[in-house]
Amino acid sequence: MKPLYDRYRLVKQILCRASTIPVIEEEDGSEDDGDSKTQFTVTVRPDLSVLGFLDHMEEEVDGFISPVDELSPSKNTTDMRLSNLHSATTRELLEQLQETREDKKRIRKNLKEFEEQFFRQNGRNVQKEDRSPLAVEYNEYKHIKAKLRLLEVLISKRDSTKFI
Repeated sequence: MKPLYDRYRLVKQILCRASTIPVIEEEDGSEDDGDSKTQFTVTVRPDLSVLGFLDHMEEEVDGFISPVDELSPSKNTTDMRLSNLHSATTRELLEQLQETREDKKRIRKNLKEFEEQFFRQNGRNVQKEDRSPLAVEYNEYKHIKAKLRLLEVLISKRDSTKFI
């Protein structure tokens, strides 16, 4: 549902931008005189049928907020941390790799305990909707896995450049 909503928001933004582009019309009485200043009027003609449809669609979609999206960390802070990794030395990357692996193990242990307890209580595996109590941990685990992949690639890249 989220990709559809993201696509809808993007289309809405494009349509709103296109419909609010001003149309500059020259007033009738003005000639091309060198001394006089040209007067322009700006009119905006929004397409009300499209905007009404999009507003109606937004009302239907706005009721759903994923707990993971609601609790996700700021993308700016993540980008800053990852950009620092690209400029780190091999030793720092190895230290980060070790720390990140330990974090991953710790979080995975908590998630496994939750999943086992849930299975004992409900007799079924955890589904996406059941993850809300640990949404932050699941999201953090996902980001840690991505960070591990990045670290491994950066380290292998640095190691391969030593031998060339």
